[in-house]
Amino acid sequence: MFRAKCTNLYRCIGCGILYNKPTLSLRRVISLLIHEALGLSTKEIITFVGAGGKTTTMFCLARELKDAGKKVIITTTTKIYLPKLCQAEKALISSDERDLYLKTKKYSNFFNLLVLGKWVNTQGKLLAVSAEFIEKIRNLKVDYILLEGDGAAGKPLKAPANHEPVIPEVSTMVIPVVGIDALGKPLNDTFIHRSSLVSHLTGLPLGQAVDMNTIAKVFAHTNGYKKCLPANSRWIPLINKVEKGADMVVARSLAEKLLNAGASQVLIGALQSPNKIHEVVRRPKY
Repeated sequence: MFRAKCTNLYRCIGCGILYNKPTLSLRRVISLLIHEALGLSTKEIITFVGAGGKTTTMFCLARELKDAGKKVIITTTTKIYLPKLCQAEKALISSDERDLYLKTKKYSNFFNLLVLGKWVNTQGKLLAVSAEFIEKIRNLKVDYILLEGDGAAGKPLKAPANHEPVIPEVSTMVIPVVGIDALGKPLNDTFIHRSSLVSHLTGLPLGQAVDMNTIAKVFAHTNGYKKCLPANSRWIPLINKVEKGADMVVARSLAEKLLNAGASQVLIGALQSPNKIHEVVRRPKY
């Protein structure tokens, strides 16, 4: 990243696009642990949506909480790959939600990290439980329920289809995720999940390079990353895969736009790196 001739602009090395220098006085907090960065309360139900690292973020947070002695359940309202043994202590699978509830009630007494699902499909993905089931298990002796609310086919950016995301009304927090590596990519299905829907939401023609304003529009749109957001949920975006100084400058500028779109705070990080959360960006309290 280097400063352009205009002192209010920066140019991204990756895609060559100019970005506005952040203008607001923002408070930045350095934190390496996800649960500290989020400022979790007790008995949270957290739904992850978007693209660019949802599943990785969810399992990283779950392991942090487990290591802190908390009881955690991971599940999905769509489908996720069945975790490796190193990612969970026990997976509980049953197509009968009554049976699954009883198993969860039993095994939550012995394990701190459970993964729940109804069955495993031919792709090796664990399939969804119902929103009603989420409401029921929240009354068990568990501290946190983490769930994935949509899919993104491994892409860094997406727009939701008509049937998604599936966010239970009891969710206390929704974390929309984007990969910074979406910047500069052409808007097509090779790089962006449901690229035609992204084009429809943002006005960016198919084939054109995705820029920061495109990502911000997807986040802010009520049919984008704010779709199906429960009224009482905290909406805390995560800008993921920020591993270089050049990415950090762009991520901070994007974070400013997301604060303006209603986020209480924005996390900037790289969830597959040792220092997972680089910054938490918040608007100052006056």
